[in-house]
Amino acid sequence: MQGFKYCTIACFTAKKAMNTHDAADITAALKAADQLVAYRQETVRRMEGTYYPHYVYWFFPLNNLDRLIADVREKMAAISKPS
Repeated sequence: MQGFKYCTIACFTAKKAMNTHDAADITAALKAADQLVAYRQETVRRMEGTYYPHYVYWFFPLNNLDRLIADVREKMAAISKPS
């Protein structure tokens, strides 16, 4: 459930920042991306050395997290640049 929470926060805060271009909203979106990084690292740590059935690992597509983190950061960088 934590993963869904962090993904949702990242999506909504990024969308808000993209609408407002407010520095505080951009900071919140970047903080959400950092929380996703920490969640990803914790997930990798917990899964390391485990031997669950293959379908358990399907529920943790870490490459999707990587893309979301990169997307949030790229979008925040783009709106942070002066026009």
